[in-house]
Amino acid sequence: MVDGVPNQEPLLAEGVRVMENTAEKVYSKNQYIWLLGVDDPYLGRDDLAAAIKGVDDRSAKVLLTHGPNILTAAADNRIDIVLAGHTHGGQVRLPLIGAVVVPGQELFPQYDYGLFSSKSTTMVINGGLGESVLPIRFGNKPEIVLVTLQPDVRKGE
Repeated sequence: MVDGVPNQEPLLAEGVRVMENTAEKVYSKNQYIWLLGVDDPYLGRDDLAAAIKGVDDRSAKVLLTHGPNILTAAADNRIDIVLAGHTHGGQVRLPLIGAVVVPGQELFPQYDYGLFSSKSTTMVINGGLGESVLPIRFGNKPEIVLVTLQPDVRKGE
């Protein structure tokens, strides 16, 4: 257990960088983006202000978060893209209705799966591979999502 959070040791042992309320520049050739990560909001440990504190320019900002309820705060802080999980896509999805319930939200949740936007921020919620509480999925196949980042030609970047 690291900082009270289980399951980090195997990740750290393999060289995985665990981002908890931090940001760093990720370079590709002569360009970079800001990659930000916040701790789990469902444990009350997320701190977007701390994560964005070191961001000192207008380059693209990608936020990694466990829970999607951060969208409004991300938009207020001009985050370009939010990549979220936690919901398992709703696990049980009804035709024409969508998710019935996801952890941490009310029945028929607002942020369950797919693309969402607020101001100039886009959020992708991935359905993931696993389940929560009950080992079932209905109307929601397991998935791994590939997101390709490209320069925004409208911004001249």
